[in-house]
Amino acid sequence: MVVKNKRFKRLHKSFPSHSKIYVCGTSGSMKHFPWHLLNNKVVVGLNDVIKIYPVNYHHFSDKGLYIYYKSLNLEDRTTAVVCRIESIRGLRFNKASFLDRLYRYDWSTRPTLRHTNRLFCRRTVALSGVELAWKLGADKIYLLGIDGCRPPGKNTYYVHGGASDWKKYLEPEESVSALCGKVKQLNTRGSLDKTCQLILEHRICLERRHLEWYEDFSTLRAFHDRIRSGLRIINLSPVSIFDQWERKDPWKHFGIRYEDWPVYG
Repeated sequence: MVVKNKRFKRLHKSFPSHSKIYVCGTSGSMKHFPWHLLNNKVVVGLNDVIKIYPVNYHHFSDKGLYIYYKSLNLEDRTTAVVCRIESIRGLRFNKASFLDRLYRYDWSTRPTLRHTNRLFCRRTVALSGVELAWKLGADKIYLLGIDGCRPPGKNTYYVHGGASDWKKYLEPEESVSALCGKVKQLNTRGSLDKTCQLILEHRICLERRHLEWYEDFSTLRAFHDRIRSGLRIINLSPVSIFDQWERKDPWKHFGIRYEDWPVYG
């Protein structure tokens, strides 16, 4: 599935299989998340999660991010760094501090079967993160911090740092109400009324690219239905627009109070 440096070993044969994996992003809902709740979990961290928490698998896809991460000093818990081959093509990637843990994968614009050496990474790294977890053996995947929306204001995209190009997304061509209408049109399970209300109240912001991500997650769901994989994905983000699989109350899941994780609080 994934290539380790120049030795072409398969990642999912290099490590134990995991039946449950948490895939964590850095959306704004994670700002006050109590990360210790993941201490005994297997975690695939997307992009800057590694700056906040020592995940088991650090995963990214953009070329600029490799340059950003190459000097990371990883803790022992992080057993693998997984990135797209294009992320390091033409770069002196052998200078990375995590060279002995580096795995590279080919990317696909379509969902892939479990035994293949590609990951579905079209318009968001969250897709390849989910496929990575599946190919590591997970039949149940929990999503955290994969919202498909953001808090209002500039530099509010991510928990760590901020989007340097936030201005180009600040005023989408469509109005807020039109974007909500598109979300409701895409939504087939009637579970996004609360999220749309928050958008209309300007408490969270939705952009055109988020709808593209929604479509990609729908493609992934349709693929797993077609091949009858039996994969369960449980979205624990209370404000996420992604409803293609199950939604679950995160406070009940972790056995905590709302005050322990005040989303956007």
